[in-house]
Amino acid sequence: MVPRISVRRAETRDLSRIADFNMRMAEETERKKLNAEDALKGVEAVLNDPGKGFYLVAEKGNSREIVGQLLVTFEWSDWRNKNVWWMQSVFVEPEARNQGVFTQLYRKLGDLADSEGRVCGFRLYVKKSNVAAKRVYESIGFRMTLYEIYEK
Repeated sequence: MVPRISVRRAETRDLSRIADFNMRMAEETERKKLNAEDALKGVEAVLNDPGKGFYLVAEKGNSREIVGQLLVTFEWSDWRNKNVWWMQSVFVEPEARNQGVFTQLYRKLGDLADSEGRVCGFRLYVKKSNVAAKRVYESIGFRMTLYEIYEK
């Protein structure tokens, strides 16, 4: 039986769990080893400054164990006079995958965007070789765009 999943905004008490998820995600998806102190401070910066974004966390059943997360950051669209919400740092514990955790995170995100009223859409980036993640995102309606990401 699939456990009940509840989703909430992250709080300061979730700091170390989120930082751990970020380090594990970087290792799993990009083979990058993050500096633990930087990861902690980066998460803390978001938790302490709502202007940077917010995290959602998914908790499993009555245990309230955090089994998934996503980060939302904001991009202002001057064309639409609204924000685009970028989904980042998406991670679900391997043993909790394929149990609806990401779906619940995404539903909560949609509810928050609807209640906010000033959100014109969602965006995300995914590593080209991450076929599993692409399948998940496409299954909920995300599509590749005509744009490419550049970085310096």
